[in-house]
Amino acid sequence: METTQELPNVKKGKKGLITFLVILLMAATGYGIIYYLQYKNESDLWISVQQDGTISGYERFVQRYPDNRYAVEAKKILLEMQEKDEIAWRKVKRDPNQLTLSQYLNQMTKCGGRHVEEATAMLDNLEWEAIQNSRDPQLIRAYMARFPGKHQEEVALLLDQCIKNIAKGKISDFISKYSNEDISSLMNYFDEYTSSYMGRTDVSRFEIYDDLKATFIEEGNTIYQPDFMQLEVREDSRGDLITSFPATPLNAFAPDPYDESADSSNVVQPLRFSVNFTPAGKIKLLEIKQ
Repeated sequence: METTQELPNVKKGKKGLITFLVILLMAATGYGIIYYLQYKNESDLWISVQQDGTISGYERFVQRYPDNRYAVEAKKILLEMQEKDEIAWRKVKRDPNQLTLSQYLNQMTKCGGRHVEEATAMLDNLEWEAIQNSRDPQLIRAYMARFPGKHQEEVALLLDQCIKNIAKGKISDFISKYSNEDISSLMNYFDEYTSSYMGRTDVSRFEIYDDLKATFIEEGNTIYQPDFMQLEVREDSRGDLITSFPATPLNAFAPDPYDESADSSNVVQPLRFSVNFTPAGKIKLLEIKQ
């Protein structure tokens, strides 16, 4: 009878042992999963830090995982980068000019040098001072692209004025030749075919020559003065200058406005010029209207 009564107790003991072993196995598996995920997260972060290659990235890694298996290597790399940064910055402080600042930024921008923001601001100011007297739109645009900061409104005005000055030079030269009826020199403005000339398209140089010759015979020798106060100019994406301006005749007959009997048929009226210049100085469009 005693043996029969002991069997349920043995079964209960085995069942409890099995339950304990299952719980232990589950705990070990859970811990293993947690450890693996932590190991993977640390490894992934380390790979990311190396790929990023910035001082701040290594600093965050060391702060987050000071005892990590990669910590020693991370601290060594961080120290080397910080020393490199300070050496490069000391060179700038000894002689802060465009060259030393550019060299610092070339070395340390990608890896997140501590002084990148300050160096950029310093170089911005130096470049801005240097470019204020520039007459080259390309240099001004290069500055705008490199330093999209505090001087953007001023540099936009500078670029606009630069383009206007270039246009004024081209216009003055063209109007001078036009006033002097210098057809030979005027023909240098035109390629073999001009895109738009006096409302016509693809006009040949021969046609333009004949047209100018006829115009000068009809108008006579009239000196025109461009009115730059009313100059309209812009630059398109190809670098062409699109201009429009009035030109006033300086030596034209002007009747007495109070003399009702005066003949005004010989009065030369102001002309409105629309001229498109290519970067090479050629004319792509020419319209002249009264």
